[in-house]
Amino acid sequence: MSYRANYKRAVCTAMKVLEDHGIDRIPVDLEKILEPHAGHIRLQKYSEIERKMHLSSSDARRNFGSDAGSCVYDPTGKKFIIFYNDHTSKPRQRFTIAHEMGHYFLGHHQIQRWLDPEAREQDYVQFERECNLFASTLLCPSPKVLEVAEGQDFPEYQVEVLFDVSSQAAWVCLSSAPARLKYYDERMTAYALGLQRSPWPTSRGVRIAVD
Repeated sequence: MSYRANYKRAVCTAMKVLEDHGIDRIPVDLEKILEPHAGHIRLQKYSEIERKMHLSSSDARRNFGSDAGSCVYDPTGKKFIIFYNDHTSKPRQRFTIAHEMGHYFLGHHQIQRWLDPEAREQDYVQFERECNLFASTLLCPSPKVLEVAEGQDFPEYQVEVLFDVSSQAAWVCLSSAPARLKYYDERMTAYALGLQRSPWPTSRGVRIAVD
């Protein structure tokens, strides 16, 4: 059996995570989400691995198979370790961590047990697609993205700053938002639109004006 990405499930799961963890503001506070799961998820910076194992940055990225990050499941201790490249920008680190959190909340470690080992590479691609949408939704719920961008002269920049994501992520989230609305029911839409703008600085040091 092979796996096919379930995009509606990715969006619904991300929205449930926001609601279950009492997230009521943008940019989304990932630490607030991770805190209750401290016994199951641990964050590890690439730089810490480089220092401990005497690796160069390129060697560390090669070992993890990713320039951005990786999620490793330890079945013995039933823990997830999220490795992320802390040499990148803070907004990109936020997206990487949110993406890797997707593997945990979407239960990919459980699903993988029932899949055909011969199709593992194709399954990995499907998992990654799900996690990309999970991360986009977690950080930038589509209804809120469209609300924030409406009437703006520079909508992508507005999304980039208010949601604390990279310019690339802002462009993807904004351009994909209309099509992604089909995955939201009325309750999810209302919750997304109810997210308030935070008055504190984002990771890029820009203070957000609150209406």
